[in-house]
Amino acid sequence: MTHVVHTLDLEATPTEIWALLGDFAGLASWVPEVDHSSLASTEDSGVGAVRRVQLGATTVLERVVAWDPPTTLSYDLEGLPPIVRLARTTWHVYPVDNASRVSATTEIEAGALPPQRAIARAVARRVGDTTSAILYSLKAALL
Repeated sequence: MTHVVHTLDLEATPTEIWALLGDFAGLASWVPEVDHSSLASTEDSGVGAVRRVQLGATTVLERVVAWDPPTTLSYDLEGLPPIVRLARTTWHVYPVDNASRVSATTEIEAGALPPQRAIARAVARRVGDTTSAILYSLKAALL
């Protein structure tokens, strides 16, 4: 499995950060790179909630697999190339002094063979770049 981690300290409380991360359908309202986001499930929060996210020509579904306000949000990405067996992004929010540390971890599994591991690294870089952009959009939205 390939992991990419991005971390940023933000001048906000975990509750303030969760107000954005936990608005699962509202991603497009604060992330300029996201063209559209909407619910694709009857649940609007919690494990099992699904959102549709469009970034340019790329559309993915994100299905929540862990939801623990205001500290943890984890979702699986669906709609990536079929060789990708697992694509997961996990957000953690930790209080640090009078601020918070936010980390976003992207995990990609495509198989154990060298070509599969290479594909996993390439996909992890691409998804990780998007996750990093979301992290910096989170910072801007909280200013």
